[in-house]
Amino acid sequence: SSAFYIKNASVNILGIYIRPTADVAYGVIASSNYVTISSVSVDAAGKITTAGIRISSWSVISYSSVTVTAAHGIYLDASNNNEIRYSTAVNNEGTTEYPIYLLNSKNNTFTDIYAKNGNAAGWALSVVNSDTNTVTRSYLEADDIGYSIDATSEFNTLSYSTSIARGADWSAYFNWSADSNTIMYSYLQGNEGISFNNNCDYNTISFSTVVGMADGVNFNNSSKNLVSNSRITGFGNGGVGFTMSGSVPGSSSNTVVDSFIVNEVGRGLDISQVAAVGNIVIRSTMIGGVSGDYGLYIDHAATTTVVDSYMAGGSAGVFSSGSTGTVIGGSVIVSTRTTKSALIFSNGNVNVSLTSSTIKGGSASPAVAIQIDPGNSGYITLTSNTI
Repeated sequence: SSAFYIKNASVNILGIYIRPTADVAYGVIASSNYVTISSVSVDAAGKITTAGIRISSWSVISYSSVTVTAAHGIYLDASNNNEIRYSTAVNNEGTTEYPIYLLNSKNNTFTDIYAKNGNAAGWALSVVNSDTNTVTRSYLEADDIGYSIDATSEFNTLSYSTSIARGADWSAYFNWSADSNTIMYSYLQGNEGISFNNNCDYNTISFSTVVGMADGVNFNNSSKNLVSNSRITGFGNGGVGFTMSGSVPGSSSNTVVDSFIVNEVGRGLDISQVAAVGNIVIRSTMIGGVSGDYGLYIDHAATTTVVDSYMAGGSAGVFSSGSTGTVIGGSVIVSTRTTKSALIFSNGNVNVSLTSSTIKGGSASPAVAIQIDPGNSGYITLTSNTI
């Protein structure tokens, strides 16, 4: 049942207010294509059980608003090539119902959208098994997750948008096993700004600002991703500006270029565990907490390469332990505390190289520029550096 059920193609619904007085599944449902919904307001009043608006394909929603409780706001299921613009979707109570929900849907465009979920465990936008959808110039807000994207969803884009997760545990952008998606020119803020989990590969983050109350960006078992021209900030003590980790299969072959990474009380960039292989940092800044942490922390990783970059921290600019084939070149490494060393090769490193770099340790004992502890092996190559 629904307040409006559209079964014919090429139908327009304009300038109406829908507030059901009895339980219905939908405020508006269109099972046919080429439907236009404009200047429509749906107020569920606790009576809509599935979705405020559900459309099929090749349709338009514009200048409309949907307010629901335990239902989806705008719901696309096997819906393709739609345009949703200049509209608002609010869910005040839903945990498994979302202001915007894409399921099995492709080639949809969301422009100038406001989506908010007021539940403590709610999500603003959920993308499941859906490809090539675009959200631009939009604002997403929830306590739990702003933008959630699930496995088998590819080539989706979030651009020129803001996503906020206000709760204490989750992310402004949460990716679970989805590949080849893009975030660009956006602002993301949450307990974790961006979280990639469980084989999220070939994704791109560019020209964006990411803020995490704990971690700014977290790659967990995610590889071959690109981060460029972005500012990433973590604030948590024990949190990280940007972390690449995971035991199986690990986070490998990721590239960070022309980016600024900082954690005012913790580590800047953390690359950890034996399965973290072949990660590359180019022309980037990594700053750890001034009172005591690392700009770049490498732990049991392999073939990490850092070139033309700046690393600073209160415990050391760079700390490496148990790692193989680390290469640092053309970079500046600084300790921001007078009694701390700039670069520390702790025990267990194998075949490390530092070339054409400037290293500045603290000015007071026991600080040194380069600290090489016992237990390292293979070649430790230091060439054309300034200390």
